[in-house]
Amino acid sequence: MATKASEVTKQDELMRKLGYSDKGIEYYKKKLNFRELEAPSVKGEELGHCGDYMSVSLKLDNAGIIQEAVFEALGCAGACISGSALTVMIKGKTLEEANKLSDEDIREHLGSLPQNKMECAQLAVKALKNALTKYETQSPKQK
Repeated sequence: MATKASEVTKQDELMRKLGYSDKGIEYYKKKLNFRELEAPSVKGEELGHCGDYMSVSLKLDNAGIIQEAVFEALGCAGACISGSALTVMIKGKTLEEANKLSDEDIREHLGSLPQNKMECAQLAVKALKNALTKYETQSPKQK
């Protein structure tokens, strides 16, 4: 069923009232990088305190540069927005650069994120860090 323009506008207005930025709303509507990655170099997962789930899948080149980053989430709009922001932010980064990413970096990238949704940004960062740790502990044959 197609969404009417007026319904989208109402959703946008509500999300703005809740504290989401226009960039965050756009990420949510487009489901940016929300998909499964075929044959990832590594995948990290995390379950949040609220019950939200997120996975982050990465494809790296031989130099350890993130060529592709996607996520899957089962949760609220904040989780989806944070996952999208994270994947946009880390593409083209080294593992070391990606490992420095924080939940505050995600909020800054978005422009704003409701305070009660900072746990969603933390969930995305934890899933990423789990993937990076997993990748670093893999034997050279698996990389």
